[in-house]
Amino acid sequence: MTTEIFGIGSREQIAWVEEQGGYATLGTNTMVDDGEIVGYNAEMAPGLSQNFQEIENNGSDTAELISLEKGPKTNNFTLKFVPYDWKFLRYCTHPTVTNTNKTTYYEHVFSIANSVKTFTLEWARRQNTNQVVTFSGCTIKSYKLSWKKGTGQKDSFLVVEANCVAKSQALTTTETSLSYPTAESFKYYMSKFTYAGTEVTEVNSGEINFNNGISEENSRYANSTLDRELGEPIPTKKIYDFSMNVNQKDNTFYSDFDGEVVSGTHTITFTRAANDDITFTFTNLYIDGAIGPTNPEGVTTADIVGRPMSIGITANDGNSDY
Repeated sequence: MTTEIFGIGSREQIAWVEEQGGYATLGTNTMVDDGEIVGYNAEMAPGLSQNFQEIENNGSDTAELISLEKGPKTNNFTLKFVPYDWKFLRYCTHPTVTNTNKTTYYEHVFSIANSVKTFTLEWARRQNTNQVVTFSGCTIKSYKLSWKKGTGQKDSFLVVEANCVAKSQALTTTETSLSYPTAESFKYYMSKFTYAGTEVTEVNSGEINFNNGISEENSRYANSTLDRELGEPIPTKKIYDFSMNVNQKDNTFYSDFDGEVVSGTHTITFTRAANDDITFTFTNLYIDGAIGPTNPEGVTTADIVGRPMSIGITANDGNSDY
C-alpha cells in the first residue's frame, strides 16, 4: 500500500531569481545558479484568475448564460516571509545597490530609481506528484515590514508582506535544488527607533510601508502580441509611511502634529550583530497621527504615523554583492 503524500505548507519551497535580460527574461541568470530561497516561514497566497467573459445571448430562448470565454489573465499574489538578508529590497522602490568592501564586512547602499527590478519566482509544493508553479515577470507593487513585541512562538520575527503581480505562470513538477539559508532571522528586539535624534525605548510594534504606485491595469493593452498577458508594469510616484505604537508619556509627538516638517534625524535600525545591520533614514518627515485613545485599565499608547518624502537605506553584512 502506498501512502498518499498530501501538501503540507512546511514542505514547500519558494525561491526567486532576478531577471537580467529584460522584463520576464532571465538573461544570463538561472534559478539553479543564481536563485535563492525567499525567506523563512514563507507563505504564498495566489490571486490567479482567468477573468471569464460572459456570453449572455446568441439569439436563443434561454435565461441562462450561453458560455464563458477567457478574458485578461490576472497573476497577482502575496508573499509573506521572515527575512534573513536584505536583498529583497532591490525589488521595490530602491532597485539600485552600491556594494562597498569594508574589509571585514560589506556596505550596501540602496538608491531610488524610476524603474523597478523584476524577478522569476518558483513555488514548489512537494507531494506525490510535485506541483511547481513558475511565475515570470514578477514585480513588487508594495510591501510592508512589520514587527511587534510578544512571547508567542512566532511573535518575535520581523515579517515582510509583499503584494506582487506577474506577467505569466506555468505549472511543472520539477523543483530547483537550492542551498537552504542558515543565517539568523531578524526579530523585534533587534530594532531601534530614533526620533528627532532621540532614541524611543517604549515601542510596542512598528511597520514601514513602501509603495511603487503601480496599477497593473495601466500596463494592460489591446495588443495581440501581448495577448491576454500584462505588459511591463509602470511605477509612478513612490509613497512611504511608517507607524510606531509607543507608550505615550509626554507631548513629544503631539507637538509635532502641526503639518510642518519635523526637524532632526529619524531612523529605524535593525542590528543582528556588529557590522550586521540595516538603517532606514527618513527625510522631510511629517507626522500624520499622534494621539492615543483613553485606556482606563492600562498604559496609554499612541500610533505615531510618519509620512517621509524620502527614505535612505544602508545595510551592512557579510554578503559581497546585493
